[in-house]
Amino acid sequence: MERIYEPEGWCILKVEIPGQSHFYQVFGSWVGGFADPDKWRLSSGADDLDSTFMEGDICVFPQSSGSIYHLALIAHKQHNFYAQGVLNHLIEQQTDSALGARVSIIDLETQDGRIKVPLEEVES
Repeated sequence: MERIYEPEGWCILKVEIPGQSHFYQVFGSWVGGFADPDKWRLSSGADDLDSTFMEGDICVFPQSSGSIYHLALIAHKQHNFYAQGVLNHLIEQQTDSALGARVSIIDLETQDGRIKVPLEEVES
């Protein structure tokens, strides 16, 4: 059974481990309410960005686990203070790991001010 996630804020992380190929993960966040806390989730990942496609106004990003992320383009990098703090900690923690991993938030190609789909990483 596939699971569909629709984060209110999201970004794409590129994870590079020396001696292995890289992969991409979605960091998604949701704002809580009066009785619910803010939430965040890190996807299982995908080997590339080629599988992304548009479905109406939503970018669909299938993951290696079978879960699917529905990403509103307007929500790209729209995290609240809590989620941004968690994201910064995750990046710092993974970068300092024994694996020597390098984790970074990627910039996405745009066209006419909109994120291009399929998603493409801006080459530095």
